[in-house]
Amino acid sequence: MTDIRLPLWAVEVRSLQLKWWAMRTMRRVKGGVGYHYA
Repeated sequence: MTDIRLPLWAVEVRSLQLKWWAMRTMRRVKGGVGYHYA
C-alpha cells in the first residue's frame, strides 16, 4: 500500500465503526460488570 491517504468514505466508515463499538462496549460494561464497581 503506497498511498497512505485514505479516501473520505473509508475514514467515515472507520469513525462510525469506532463510535458504534464504543457505545456497544460501554453499554455492555454498564449493564454487566460496571455496576459492581460503581
